[in-house]
Amino acid sequence: MERSCHITALLLSLFITACEVEFDISGLEGEPILYIEGSVSYKPGGGYRSASSLTMTFYPVPASAGNEELADNTPCLIEVYHNSTKIESRNTYVYRTGNRLTYDNLSLGKAAPGDELELVVNAEGYPTAVSNVRIPNTPPQPVVSHERVNGSTLRISTTINDDPETDDAYVFTFRRISIYVGNPVPDPVHMGTDLELSFYDTENIELWDLGPFEVSWRENDIMYYGVSDKAFNGKTKTFTVNADYPSSYDGHDYYRIGVHKVSPEKIRYEASRKSKNNNMLGVIGLAPPTYGYTNIIGGTGCFSCTYIQYTDWIPVPPVE
Repeated sequence: MERSCHITALLLSLFITACEVEFDISGLEGEPILYIEGSVSYKPGGGYRSASSLTMTFYPVPASAGNEELADNTPCLIEVYHNSTKIESRNTYVYRTGNRLTYDNLSLGKAAPGDELELVVNAEGYPTAVSNVRIPNTPPQPVVSHERVNGSTLRISTTINDDPETDDAYVFTFRRISIYVGNPVPDPVHMGTDLELSFYDTENIELWDLGPFEVSWRENDIMYYGVSDKAFNGKTKTFTVNADYPSSYDGHDYYRIGVHKVSPEKIRYEASRKSKNNNMLGVIGLAPPTYGYTNIIGGTGCFSCTYIQYTDWIPVPPVE
C-alpha cells in the first residue's frame, strides 16, 4: 500500500512538472533569440468591419550558456511584407517581460488567397527573425443545425465540404450573445463571448478529449479549436459539439460559428506544444524528447494567417 502511494505521488509530480515545460530550444549557446507568436487575421474587402489585423506577442529567450542578464528596452523594428512589398513598419522595444502589439487596419485590401506574407523582426543583439506564410484559401460555407437535448444542452452540428485540391487546416470558434434591450438582433460586428463546450471545463484547463478537433488554444480572449483535413481531404465532414446554453431571463439568445482557414503551420505549432506538455516520461529521459515546431527562422515560435469567416448570429431555441 505504501509503495503504491509513493508511485502515485511520483506520477503526480511528473505530471505537474511536464505541464510547465514548453519547448526544447537548441542552438542558443551563442546569443539570445526572440520568441514570437504573430497572427494575421485576414478579412477580404475594405472598411472598418472587414479590416485585417496583426497581433504579436514576443519576448527574449536567453542563451543556454552563461548567466548574463538580458538587456531591457532594446530597440526593435517590425516589418510586414505582402508579396515582397512593405505594408507595415513600426519601431518598438523588446522588454525582458515581453511585449504585445496589435496592428489594426493592416493594408491587405488588395490581397488574395495564396499571396505571401512575410514578417521580419530586427532587434539589437538578436538574430534577425523571419517567417513567411501564405494567405489561406477561402473557407467553405458551413451548414449549421442545432437541437435541444437533455434540457439546457444545445447540440450544434457544423458541416463543411473540404477542397480536394489543397491541404487545408481549419480553426473553429463558438460564440454566444444575449440581447436584452433595443434591437433584438445582434450586430454582426459584435463578438460575444465563448460558448462553453462540453469537453472544455470552466477552469480554463485543456482536457485530453477535444471531441472532433485535434488541438485547442486560447488567443486574444477567444477559444480556438483546430483540425487539419488529413482525415477528410476532399470529403464532407460534420463537426458536432454539445454546449450548456440555458435560456436567459427576458432576453434573446444567439450563437454563431466561426469556420476559418488557418496556416497549417499554426496547427503543427499548437499540436507540438500540446505534445511537449503531455510528454511526462520524456521530461525525465524515459521516452524520446518532444521538440517544438517553429516556422521562425532566426528565432522560435510561430507566424500564421487566418482567413476569417463567421456565420450570422443564429437564434437559440428556449428551454422547454
